[in-house]
Amino acid sequence: MFAYKCSECCGDPPGRPHPRASATRCAQVRSYRYTSPEDSVLEKLFLQRFWNFGVRFFPTWFAPNLMTTVGLVFALGAYGTLLWHSPDLDGSLPAWAAVACAAMLFVYQTMDGMDGKQARRTGAGSPLGEVTDHGADAIA
Repeated sequence: MFAYKCSECCGDPPGRPHPRASATRCAQVRSYRYTSPEDSVLEKLFLQRFWNFGVRFFPTWFAPNLMTTVGLVFALGAYGTLLWHSPDLDGSLPAWAAVACAAMLFVYQTMDGMDGKQARRTGAGSPLGEVTDHGADAIA
C-alpha cells in the first residue's frame, strides 16, 4: 500500500532497513552524542555536591529511570495540589499547600539531579535514560 524507501544504514544491528530515513539522516543519528550544558554557579558551588552526597543513600539496584519517574510523580503532585487549591491561579493557595508544592518540587529537582549520578555510578546510562530524563524535564 505504502512504498517507503528504506535506508540500509540504520537499525540494530546496522544494515537493517529503516523506512523514511536517508543515509545522511542515519549517519547524523548514529553520530549524535549528548553533552550536558555547563553548570551554573549555584550548581558548581552547592548542588553538585548535594546530589553526590544524596545519591550515596540509594542502593545500586535502584534504577536511574525509576529516580526520574519518582521525581516526575512529585512534580505532577505539586502541580495537582496547586490546581486543586487554586484553580484560577489567582494566589488563593493556602500556606500549607504552597509549602507542600515547594517541597514536592524540591524532591523533583533533587531526583532529577541525582538520576544522572546514579546512572554513572551503576554504569546504567543509556539513550532511553536520556529520553526519560529530558521527557520528564519537559513535562515538569
